[in-house]
Amino acid sequence: MNVTKTIVDQIAIVILTITSWSGRTKIQAEDLRGDLSGIPPAEIASLGTLKYLDPTKLQGLATLRAAAYRECLAVGTRFLGGYAIPLDKADELIATLEIIKGKYDQLAAEILRERDSLVAQWADQNAEWSEVIRAAASRATARQHPPEFRVTPFVLGPAACAPEALQAAVEELPGTLLDEVAQEAKLAYEGSFKGRAECTAKSLNVLSRLREKLWGLRFVSADALKVMADIDDVLAKLPATGPYQAGAYQAIVALVLRLANKDIRDIAIDRLVGAVTQHPTVPVSPPATAPASQPTPTPPVPPELTLTSPAPVVRPRERRSIW
Repeated sequence: MNVTKTIVDQIAIVILTITSWSGRTKIQAEDLRGDLSGIPPAEIASLGTLKYLDPTKLQGLATLRAAAYRECLAVGTRFLGGYAIPLDKADELIATLEIIKGKYDQLAAEILRERDSLVAQWADQNAEWSEVIRAAASRATARQHPPEFRVTPFVLGPAACAPEALQAAVEELPGTLLDEVAQEAKLAYEGSFKGRAECTAKSLNVLSRLREKLWGLRFVSADALKVMADIDDVLAKLPATGPYQAGAYQAIVALVLRLANKDIRDIAIDRLVGAVTQHPTVPVSPPATAPASQPTPTPPVPPELTLTSPAPVVRPRERRSIW
């Protein structure tokens, strides 16, 4: 339980409860006309459901919900149905989530206020099915709750009951963290590198974001420092400015593929860089944006890695708050 306590003492848990409207309800027999001509078109019906609202009118809620999840994953990792957040990142994250919540609540209130008008507009756009749409909207109203956005932060105390369950959950954290890094690396490879022969400095944003996340959660897994060292090693050898081509580009792609495969050193990358090389000893230091005066807990450090004060090498990049 010592390892479990060490990790638990350094994290806050953030639970997001975000509900919205799909603008759909189940198709019922009275919505059909008894023959093939009576089946609603794909624009208003699919998979046994009927759209009584224009889906584009609800897209804003879905966008804000996705943004909240991304903000949590940017600094934390999934845990206990929510997100484990480093204590020194928790206040900033909650402030960001409160801003998103304000926008969500405002948009939800507008949709609630204009609901009848939105239903009427959708019915008018699909005049042939107007009555069916209005009937579906009436059915949905009877069992719908208003959209909700709730942020619940808390810290864990001693597990007086079922300590084994908490320990088991904590033991899953390292794997969850690396899974999330791998998932974002895969998305980055598909979106920015696959099938291309060069990239710009903007494409390296994903590496900087992953490094910052790993630094914040370095106490969860010793592998976090190894991944950070691998990222720093590749970035340190790049030219000062992009675009990156030939060997530099191949080294970036090789790194992204290693991250995507959760394999820091052993992946065979002969096709990309000509030979498999051993990973050198690279000092690991905090992200450049971390305040120097802010104390941070020191995790166990593998013998070949040392924490030093100089900032890591960071290529020019465009900062974005949402991936």
